Amino acid sequence: MIMSRIKQTGFSTKAVRAGQRTDPETGAVVTPIYETSVFAFTSTQQLIDAVSEKSTRDVYTRWSNPTIAAAEVKIAELEGAEDCAVFSSGMAAISTAIISLVSPGDHIVSVRDLYGGTVGLFSDLMSRFGVRTTFVEATDVDEIDSALGSDTKVLFLETPTNPTLKLVDLQRAAELAQEKGAKVLVDNTFASPYNQQPLKFGCSATIHSATKYLAGHNDVTAGAVAGPRELIQPMKKLRRTLGGTLDPPRRVVAAQRNENPRAPNGEAQLKRPTSRRIS
Repeated sequence: MIMSRIKQTGFSTKAVRAGQRTDPETGAVVTPIYETSVFAFTSTQQLIDAVSEKSTRDVYTRWSNPTIAAAEVKIAELEGAEDCAVFSSGMAAISTAIISLVSPGDHIVSVRDLYGGTVGLFSDLMSRFGVRTTFVEATDVDEIDSALGSDTKVLFLETPTNPTLKLVDLQRAAELAQEKGAKVLVDNTFASPYNQQPLKFGCSATIHSATKYLAGHNDVTAGAVAGPRELIQPMKKLRRTLGGTLDPPRRVVAAQRNENPRAPNGEAQLKRPTSRRIS
């Protein structure tokens, strides 16, 4: 499938078709499930080229896997992003994204209404490594502005928030963060890319606990971060070290395709979080 053609299609077509390639040898139209931990090479030089990233060959599934790559293309297309990294859970996605962007002495500004796991990451873990977090009211852009400083590296937003369903003015928040040189990460789990695409409002990256609306049927645990390639590639490299790589069994691929007997197309499934578009 030529990706330029996918970019011109509607949301429901992207939900089903993005990331799918027709197999050149068999003609299969569905991405195979590559349940392998390692990949073979016909020469030592091929292996060296792959490990040194002179080629795009897969080496080890903790690094990359064709099935997972197909899911990453799909989510990137749905979010209008250049690249995507898929993880073993939403918290693996959030923690890897944060760790890739901050160092000891840096500052994070986050909305106060957050998923509990994210609160723990900021309050307990990051503070142990010398990263401060200031929590602010999600709906108060003036409070967000006051909290941002020269040492702020990340503005972390959820909208709608979990579980209070507060909405953040993404465009204004992104403008304020950009003035201070901070990256804006948005947990887009509750909205889904059908209702909201944060990158369109100037945000740096969008994050999902795919366990929830992207999968939709309580049978998958996964996470994702989508954004520009220059931001996502360091996260993929860090994923190799931290090990939050998604395993590609059949149940995960079902979520990747957004195809289920109870949700015959991606649009029907992703509409579920809200009854109207959220901007």
